Amino acid sequence: MKLGMALMAMLLATVRLSEAVSFDSSASTPDSSHVAGTPTVSAQDVQFANAGANLVGTVYLPNIGNHLPAVVVLHSAGAATREAALYRHLQEGLPALAFAVLIYDRRGSGQSSGRLQGVDCETLADDAVAGQHALAKLSRIDPALNPNTKLKMSRGIDSSLHIRNVPI
Repeated sequence: MKLGMALMAMLLATVRLSEAVSFDSSASTPDSSHVAGTPTVSAQDVQFANAGANLVGTVYLPNIGNHLPAVVVLHSAGAATREAALYRHLQEGLPALAFAVLIYDRRGSGQSSGRLQGVDCETLADDAVAGQHALAKLSRIDPALNPNTKLKMSRGIDSSLHIRNVPI
């Protein structure tokens, strides 16, 4: 919820800035608040492991920039792979705002190994934490990123992180 509110605030700030900016295409200096209509995003496959499963995902990054903040995307009950249409807005929208985004195949789905049957929310939460550790190792991710913070979950997985005292 807080991330959504922060993104909305950034969007509103961008709209306000654009009202004061000339849209003359002959301007000689680029506008630092301008986001291209079709931002260029690069994709990098990553693998990481947790609790006997090899998890496979894709990190979506803006083509420019370093020291990027990063987001690990978790699955809804029905969208178990990174190809799900549900995640498309995150693949495109967050890199346009200079965020790196990791979307991975849930254990036992897509290219990730392991079994989902019989796995509890704690293990799924640990999968997401392992993904965050994998993100923190990438050279373009903010080196100040602490892999044990800024991880927000929902429903049962969120409860598992609170119970285990993982800061969120």
